[in-house]
Amino acid sequence: MVLFPEEPLDSPAGYFVGRLGMTLQDGKWRIIRKLGWGPRSSTWLVVNTADSTVVRAIKVFTVEESKGSVALKEVEVLTELRATSPLHIAWLHDHFRERSAKGEHLCLVFHPYGRTIESLRQTNTEGGYLALHIAKQVAGEALEALAELHENNIVHGAVSADHCLLGMLDAEDVSAAHGHTASDKAEELTDDIGISYPIIRSRPLEPEGWDSKWNETAVDFAGKSIYLISLGHARRIKRDAGEDVTRDSDAPIPPEVLAGGENILLSSNQHFH
Repeated sequence: MVLFPEEPLDSPAGYFVGRLGMTLQDGKWRIIRKLGWGPRSSTWLVVNTADSTVVRAIKVFTVEESKGSVALKEVEVLTELRATSPLHIAWLHDHFRERSAKGEHLCLVFHPYGRTIESLRQTNTEGGYLALHIAKQVAGEALEALAELHENNIVHGAVSADHCLLGMLDAEDVSAAHGHTASDKAEELTDDIGISYPIIRSRPLEPEGWDSKWNETAVDFAGKSIYLISLGHARRIKRDAGEDVTRDSDAPIPPEVLAGGENILLSSNQHFH
């Protein structure tokens, strides 16, 4: 049995096997860095091959998830939200299908953002908590994001520190922080039957000069913004009747369910029940 330090590339779910320099979407994008991975996807920093000032983050779903309801729901909701341009929701530029040896992957093209709030919390190795002023600001901006969704009759359904990103990146941020160092190179891992897998370590980016920590001062943290991602578990709000919010077994429980109601309703004055 092979222990993978990143996503299990031998999983029957069919993770995308990426390599630096690989191109996607018929040569439009070139992979320059791996940003992270999760139970359904991996995310890659790419640059436009025709214009190096255009950088994006491409979320590549596993083959299995590319056919599932969560990925398709995320595309549906984010495409709809483009019409209202919410300030605190990750911006979806495009989506496409990419074939690999594993099968077909659904790929979502986002503006690149910084680290997760969960990773910021983990910089506190002695307690795993955030300074109070940071926690308050994160909560406040996350609520602004949820309010933007509410205005579009949507409940997120999977709010967590891993789904809150800190800061928006641009080409200058990428240029300043990114370099083709040894940690960018693939490490070849061979399983018991001789199959080799290229292991590329995740290296999230932050906007230039941020270097955020769990106890950053209130003044320094005040200018930073939070963006909400992962809308694959989103639910519609019905204004005339409740909507079932039965969740997947691995999804966080929405606050409205914890409050004791299995339905989501809005009153006539637009307050949550």
